[in-house]
Amino acid sequence: MRPGTLLFILVLAPACGFTAPEPGQGPDPEDPYPGGAGPDPGSLPPPTARRCAITDTALRLCLDFEDTRAGDDGSPLGHDAVCTDVTVMTRDQEKAGQLAATSRMVVAETADLDITDNLTVSLWAHPNSKPGRGKAYWALDNNKQYFVEYLDNGKFRCGVGTTTVDAALGVQPGSWYHVGCTYDRARDALRIYVNGHLAGCENYNNPIPTDGAEGLAVGGNIDAGPSFSQPFVGGLDNISVFARTLTASELCDAASNSDCWAACPPDW
Repeated sequence: MRPGTLLFILVLAPACGFTAPEPGQGPDPEDPYPGGAGPDPGSLPPPTARRCAITDTALRLCLDFEDTRAGDDGSPLGHDAVCTDVTVMTRDQEKAGQLAATSRMVVAETADLDITDNLTVSLWAHPNSKPGRGKAYWALDNNKQYFVEYLDNGKFRCGVGTTTVDAALGVQPGSWYHVGCTYDRARDALRIYVNGHLAGCENYNNPIPTDGAEGLAVGGNIDAGPSFSQPFVGGLDNISVFARTLTASELCDAASNSDCWAACPPDW
């Protein structure tokens, strides 16, 4: 999606099956919000079992890794991902996808994922380490439209078009974090949530571009070609895309939290 990055040729496989399970839970992270900014988002109660929100008519994609094939879409739309080299790890009592630098997951181009005015991306991410200096791990990318990435400073970033918003503070790799990205055009609001807490706010009031035609990548930056770069190395789970703006309360619940703050930094 961005120029000047090393590109890998995208290889598509007909199925997206798991290999043998292996545990992937890392150690407890350091406090990612020091200095009295609020409760530690990395010390939440274990998440309950999740199911795709199939009764929500705004759900456009749900990859929860609970099926035999890792790329099966649990939404009613059936936009299964084509993938290769995806193994399984655990997130509490659930299966999750474990991705390496060679992993590929791509949902084919579809108008269902061309969302212009009201958007939510909700996912769990377990980065194995921080990216190298000047690099990023891309958790999700709908080319030229919207994306989620993990930066070398330990911060998560959400973006729509070329506008981005970063979480106010970084988190330590080696554990699971819930990330929520929302856009509400009518309210001029691009937001990022970490473990249910509102962690960054940016003003934006243009339609999200829909000219990217390479599909949606999970665990990497997809670009024309198609090509694949800046892969996410670690775990991903319960990846959902909605054509509506979830509320702060809904994202707090999605993060299995019950005590979330909803003020924009620096109002903590």
